[in-house]
Amino acid sequence: MSFSKEVRIISGQYKGRKLKINDPVVKPTPDRVRETLFNWLEPIVHDSSILDLFAGSGVLGIEALSRGGKHLTLIDSSPKVHRSLEQQIENIGICNYRNLCMDAFKFIGSKNKKGSFDIIFIDPPYGSCDLIEIITLLYENNWASKTTWVYYETNQLITTEGQFGCYIYKESRAGKVYYGLIRQIDSD
Repeated sequence: MSFSKEVRIISGQYKGRKLKINDPVVKPTPDRVRETLFNWLEPIVHDSSILDLFAGSGVLGIEALSRGGKHLTLIDSSPKVHRSLEQQIENIGICNYRNLCMDAFKFIGSKNKKGSFDIIFIDPPYGSCDLIEIITLLYENNWASKTTWVYYETNQLITTEGQFGCYIYKESRAGKVYYGLIRQIDSD
């Protein structure tokens, strides 16, 4: 039995384009959650560099590019997901991206020698990863800085209080999905 569903780009240059999902493990961010998220990100998404960890359908990163993002890096460890993303991105005609088939922890576990990302999306399979560990690695290894917006999505409430100088800027819930934006406290 084969599995297939679609998710659409809500707004911007690629509005209405559909991404096919052929892996039942991949759970794309619902339209309602993406609408709220991109309302929050609207002032900063233009010309931003974007990292989509645990990319899955790629809908978060591609939606950000559609709305004026400058460059997208997608990370997913599944070769099947990686191939599907590559094919769909080419079909849409996107050229300002990198699509890497690798473990997200291996990627963020190494020091970033280039500039940090402006927006980072973290949406791992629920219950598979410690979000606080991921966020800590992002800051420790210079993938994120005090100007970075880190989006998280999970099935559990999280707190950043007292950890790595960050706070939850905005958060919400849709059914069993908790999501929010994290920002580093400005020490200037």
